Amino acid sequence: ASAILLNKDQTTATIVAEYLRPGATSRLHTASSLVDVPTLQYLLAHKTPLVVTEAQSDPNLASIRERLTKNGVVSLLSLPLIISEEVVGSLELEIDEPRRFSYDEVKLAYNVADQVAGSLARVRLDEERRRLERQYHQAQKMEAVGLLAAGIAHDFNNLLTAINGFAELMQRQISPTH
Repeated sequence: ASAILLNKDQTTATIVAEYLRPGATSRLHTASSLVDVPTLQYLLAHKTPLVVTEAQSDPNLASIRERLTKNGVVSLLSLPLIISEEVVGSLELEIDEPRRFSYDEVKLAYNVADQVAGSLARVRLDEERRRLERQYHQAQKMEAVGLLAAGIAHDFNNLLTAINGFAELMQRQISPTH
């Protein structure tokens, strides 16, 4: 079983969690081009689970057949992680024997994928909230600098008004020929 996340522009898939059978090769933190991950291509196009009973003979999985054979994967269940109607990754269950997944098994796994997607959505919302808070605090700082500059300009204008007033008074006291 593995969890795969897509990058923001949906071009790269990275394995972020996995549970391995003994002897299987770890792919944790491995990034792959979306072109090399046919299961995710399917999920992006259909937004529904991919259920494959004979993964090694499925023509749609030819690009990963060598890895499937090496790890002894026979059946495959791939579930989309969907946030706001956008596929952001998948949960994949790889089975080492031919298996027809029942409707209830697929539904249960899909519910788990929905829970994982919900958790991811909360993490993303929390990150966005922190980013907006930082942006808001920066705007507050800029507003404070603006108010300070406006206050200084106002005080400077008051000084200039007094200087202009005294200059006019002095000019009136001096004779025009001076």
